[in-house]
Amino acid sequence: MNPASLSIVEYGALGDGRQDCTAALQRALDEAAAGSAARREVRLPPGVWLSGTLTLRSGITLHLERGATLRAIDDPARFPHIEHPTLSRMDLFPWRAFLFGHGLEDITLTGEGTIECGGEYGVFHDGVADSPDRPYGIHLVACRNVRLEGLRLRNAAHWMLRLLRCRDVTLRGLDIFNHANLNNDGLDIDSCDGVLVSDCRIDSSDDALCLKSETTEACRNVIVSNCLLSSHASAIKFGTASIGGFANVTIAQCAILPSRAETMHHPFNLPKGMTGIDVACVDGGPVEGLTFRDISMDGVLNPIFVKLGQRYSTGTIPQNRRSGDAKSAPSTLGKGTLRSLFFSGLQVRNAGPVASMIFGSMDHRIEDVTLRDVRIHLENTPAPGAATTTPDWSPTGYPCAVSVAGKEATPACGFHFRHIDGLVLDNVVVVPAPGETRESTELEGVERMERRGVPPPAP
Repeated sequence: MNPASLSIVEYGALGDGRQDCTAALQRALDEAAAGSAARREVRLPPGVWLSGTLTLRSGITLHLERGATLRAIDDPARFPHIEHPTLSRMDLFPWRAFLFGHGLEDITLTGEGTIECGGEYGVFHDGVADSPDRPYGIHLVACRNVRLEGLRLRNAAHWMLRLLRCRDVTLRGLDIFNHANLNNDGLDIDSCDGVLVSDCRIDSSDDALCLKSETTEACRNVIVSNCLLSSHASAIKFGTASIGGFANVTIAQCAILPSRAETMHHPFNLPKGMTGIDVACVDGGPVEGLTFRDISMDGVLNPIFVKLGQRYSTGTIPQNRRSGDAKSAPSTLGKGTLRSLFFSGLQVRNAGPVASMIFGSMDHRIEDVTLRDVRIHLENTPAPGAATTTPDWSPTGYPCAVSVAGKEATPACGFHFRHIDGLVLDNVVVVPAPGETRESTELEGVERMERRGVPPPAP
């Protein structure tokens, strides 16, 4: 305990799980930001502290002691829609958030406590995809020198933790569980520069670890290591937005596991998850320098999905949302590029029956893909006749495995490589499921291909 910190108790708050502590908490945050360097920490002792939206401040630490729970209040009126000037294609309308910060520096959220974000409340179940009426758990925009460490984050009404155009971010030791509502992503890193994610556990209904570029700025210089990831959608996701592109991203020494959730909120209804590693460049932007190293997967329908396409989603607001007149982002986006992808040390088990897919189109080709020391054990064979269905390789279609190929099968059982210039397969092994009759690999329009290494015989 820091004796110089400000305890929320000093502001008359009660941690009884009944009192609305919003005003007391906000006053403590504001006074800490205005106070001396010795009094910049706001501390929540053990108890249940109810609150609506809290606006974070520069230079402060919000510390939750063990046994402390910061819980969203069951009242949508306490979560105003927030206007801010840092816009993206997703920010054509104001969003809600439980914890919010814009333009902050030196902000820390830490401790051994829990933040419960209220996603299970009926008032936030509007049934509208990407609804701005459902609050993010934590939404940080244009912030710098950010640290989140040690906390348990539970059940937002929308995404749990969204970082938009932030720099120099460290996320360490977080335990994120987000299975209460639609669009329950775990962690979204959007148009950020300099992010370290380590030793986290993320279990979410929608994408678990999601990198986006909804602005013209690239999402770059990101390192993710030693994390456990689970999702009913994609465990590791790039996109679908790629407007500014992605560069210099390494994801290493991670495990993708079936979700612990007992309920299903994702419409695909895939308890063990759809895709392990999912890279979509379909909204323009340059994507290059992505490394996936020493990653294990268990149970996913489709281990790897990579698409270079031309979907060019504009982000128009549906009329059934809260906003008034619908607006849309610019629809003219540059043609994207996807190059220099490196996969190494991937161990996959209990996968299938949908094969891994890495594909561009005849006039829009992926460049320089390497798979080294990759071993995929398939568990599931397709239903009779399912493997004869041709996947939808259209560049304009929605980029995910189920949209392209459905849930039942692909013509090959291991890999589909299409329209790639520069493909290296080095010790890549596909172990078919018992009774499998499909070929392991399908190639179309692949140039400059090399096969290296002699894989050991399949057991």
